[in-house]
Amino acid sequence: MPKALRWLLATLILAAGIIGVERYLGWAALLSAWRELPLSHLLGLTALTLCSYILRAFRVYRYFIDYTSGAFSQTLRLSLLHNAINNFLPMRLGEASFPILMKRQFSVSLSQSTSGLLWIRLADLHCLSTLFLLSLAPNLGPMLFVLAGLWLLLPRALWLIWQRGTLHLPPKWQSKIATLQQFSPTSFRQWQRMYGLTTLVWLSKLFALCAIMLSFISIPPAQALLAVIGADFSSVLPIHGLAGSGTYEAAMLVALSPFDLPSKDILAAAVNVHLYLLGTSLLSIPLALLISERARNTLVTNN
Repeated sequence: MPKALRWLLATLILAAGIIGVERYLGWAALLSAWRELPLSHLLGLTALTLCSYILRAFRVYRYFIDYTSGAFSQTLRLSLLHNAINNFLPMRLGEASFPILMKRQFSVSLSQSTSGLLWIRLADLHCLSTLFLLSLAPNLGPMLFVLAGLWLLLPRALWLIWQRGTLHLPPKWQSKIATLQQFSPTSFRQWQRMYGLTTLVWLSKLFALCAIMLSFISIPPAQALLAVIGADFSSVLPIHGLAGSGTYEAAMLVALSPFDLPSKDILAAAVNVHLYLLGTSLLSIPLALLISERARNTLVTNN
C-alpha cells in the first residue's frame, strides 16, 4: 500500500472515531468520568506503567549489551522515544524508528538492530499469547492451563530446531536467515533472561491497563485482561488509525462481545483506556528528552 494512502486512511479512521464517539457517547460525558478516579490511584498506575517502560529499556540494554554497556540512561531515552513513536504512528510504522535510533545512538547496523528487535517482538508475542490463554481459563475450563503450559514449552522446541535444523536447509535459505541468526540470542539461557524481563514488562503494563479499565466498567478482572490483550493484539492489523484509533476500541468490543455487556459501556471504557495509554506515551516524551543523548558510541562485535 502506498505510504500516502496509508496516512490518508489512518487520518480518516481517526476522524471517524472522534466523530463517532461524540455522536454515540459524547466526549464531555466520557471525559467527566475521570473526575471520579482518585488522583492517588491514577498516579500509582501511571508510575507502574512508567516502570514497564523502564523494564522495556532494560531489556533492550541487556540484549544489545555489547553496544549499550554503561549507557543505560541513553538506552532508556531511546526506548521511551521508540515506544511513543510506535504508539502514535499507524500500522506499526513506528517500529522503523528503532533501528534508526540504535544506529544513531550506538552505531548498531540497521540489519543487526532489526534482527534483535524481531527476537524481542517474538518474545512479546509469545508472552502475550500465553497471558491471553490464561485469561480464557475461567470461561473454557482447566484444559486452558494445560494448553498454556504446552505453549510455554514451545520456545524450547523451536530453539532446538533453530540451532540444529537450519544446518540442513538449502544454501539459498541459509543465506537468507544468516543475519537473523547472527543477532539471535547466543544461548537459550539468554532467551530465558529476555523472556523473564518480557513477562515483567507485560504484567506491569497489563495490570495498570486492567485497573484503569475496571475504574470505568464493572466486569470480572479476567474479562478486563482479555479485552486489554485483544486491544494490544490489534496493533498488528494492516490498517488502523493514527495512534491506533478505531481498531483498539473495536478489538475490545469484539473481545467482550460473548459476555452480553452493553456496547456503550464497553466503548466508553475502551476509549478511556486508550486515552490513558496515549497520555502515558505523551508523558514519556518529555521525560526522554530530559536525558542526555550523549553516550559511549563504540562499535563492538557481537559474539
